[in-house]
Amino acid sequence: MADARYDVVVIGAGILGLAAAREILARRPGTRVAVLEKEASIAGHQTGRNSGVIHTGIYYAPGSLKARLCVAGSRALYEYSERHGIPTERCGKLIVAVDEAELPGLETLYRRGFENGVAGLEMVGPDRIRELEPHGVGLRAILSPGTGIVDFSRVAAAMAAEITAAGADVLTGHEVDRLEDRVGIERPGPSDVGPNLLETGDRHLRSELPRNRPAGLPTPDDAKVLLEVAPIDLFPQTYHTEVVCTLRHSP
Repeated sequence: MADARYDVVVIGAGILGLAAAREILARRPGTRVAVLEKEASIAGHQTGRNSGVIHTGIYYAPGSLKARLCVAGSRALYEYSERHGIPTERCGKLIVAVDEAELPGLETLYRRGFENGVAGLEMVGPDRIRELEPHGVGLRAILSPGTGIVDFSRVAAAMAAEITAAGADVLTGHEVDRLEDRVGIERPGPSDVGPNLLETGDRHLRSELPRNRPAGLPTPDDAKVLLEVAPIDLFPQTYHTEVVCTLRHSP
């Protein structure tokens, strides 16, 4: 079978990998992208196995990147779900102080949420707690009406459909289990393109990527393999490597 050639290969078709591929295609339409997933379907691990909470940004330090991304991400996720017909439920959340010792911490969270721009926060007392949750007991609570839930597997499926329509390949049943550093090449100038060869049982995937461009968060096993061959470097360099990846392909 002839080699398949890509500009970018993303390992892992969870929500992080799919979102990364989606953003690449949004910024640079026409980029040849492949997303490899070892399981028979996408979103088979943490993306599809979580409580599905859409957090509003109460917990993070004001001004921090986590706070800004959580507040903006919550809004963006609701909008994305609506555009793609994915059901969400803004069920709200109570953060309850059950005794006097927990009240200062509750006040801190309330201030954080307010400073982070979380909409609709309200401090409520025992009667309102019981009204909202008959089994709830506490002295005071923060009501976060914007907290909700969504099926992240459906969000991932929508992203996969988007990037496929934009020309990407989402290849399930492709597991990376070996990386071999074959060639190190020092290239002068600003170029950040380096050859990478990914091998599977019946095909080769070629990607024009340098080794210092990690695409997402690896699983523990992936991290062990990746760090042995291509330690993560946060700063661009002109060192490039050719990497061979052996992949188990399950039809």
